[in-house]
Amino acid sequence: MRGRPKSRSRLESRRSLCALALVVLAPACGGSTPAAGFRPGTGGQGGNAGLSGGATGGGGSSPGAGGTLADAGSADALAPFDGGMCIDNASQQTDPNMTAAGGTFSGALAGAVCTGAAFAHVQSTPAVDGGAPTIELLIETLGGGDPAARVRFQDPSNATDGFLSVDIGLPAASPGTYTQDVSCGSTVLAADLPAPDPSVCATDAGDGDCPTGCEATGPIFAQVCTPIAPQLSYAALGASDCRGDVTTPAGSWTLTLKSLTADPAGPDSSGNLVYAAHGTLSATLADQSADAGTTGVSLTLSF
Repeated sequence: MRGRPKSRSRLESRRSLCALALVVLAPACGGSTPAAGFRPGTGGQGGNAGLSGGATGGGGSSPGAGGTLADAGSADALAPFDGGMCIDNASQQTDPNMTAAGGTFSGALAGAVCTGAAFAHVQSTPAVDGGAPTIELLIETLGGGDPAARVRFQDPSNATDGFLSVDIGLPAASPGTYTQDVSCGSTVLAADLPAPDPSVCATDAGDGDCPTGCEATGPIFAQVCTPIAPQLSYAALGASDCRGDVTTPAGSWTLTLKSLTADPAGPDSSGNLVYAAHGTLSATLADQSADAGTTGVSLTLSF
């Protein structure tokens, strides 16, 4: 049985990288293993547990040949990101406050968010000054386990991994339709590409200095320079990050919450109250790279 969602404060460092895509997102956003029960995945098996599809999961389809949707359910015999079907992993829902999310995306990135790869909930977090709480819809893909059980790419076909991160502020914990122009937060989808040949970084990391496109890795006293895997990042951004920081709006989203059910156990010891959420999210995501092109990504999720 997975634990209840953790408080927002314990995940601030990761959210600062992944939930706000003002610059090209750090590759680490998609690689850390999530804490059980909360927004970065929440699979009880360190990244390969899923939540039930059925009434709670909106996904369940993955892109098959010719761009059509085909029900998955088991791994195909091909490489993780070859245009094949998802490894749906939605048979082990153990937390009634978390809802399996899934869907598809097209445009500059094309493919599917696999069923049981992402999890949604709404969280109300008390304000430290006693004011109104911060209320957010939070969705994020697993950070560990088989990449083919998370995000499946038809394009780019050479993607090695991918992640989805959604943090949308709400005026109240209630059903309704919420759009990007009157909300805060972000919706981010990214694809990791193969790293360059290690020879381009074949040097030690003296004083932490590495050639452009490389980063220092390894033990602190024996660090070497290794290639930074390139990443394609697309995002919709509100006018602020829901933390008081102003951001430049980009892209758009329409969130429809059909139902919210508060945790019957009530708020946790930090005062956070979690709601099981059901609904849909449609978003148009803009290129976040330094040389951004004009082609974006259309994303549709249900949960």
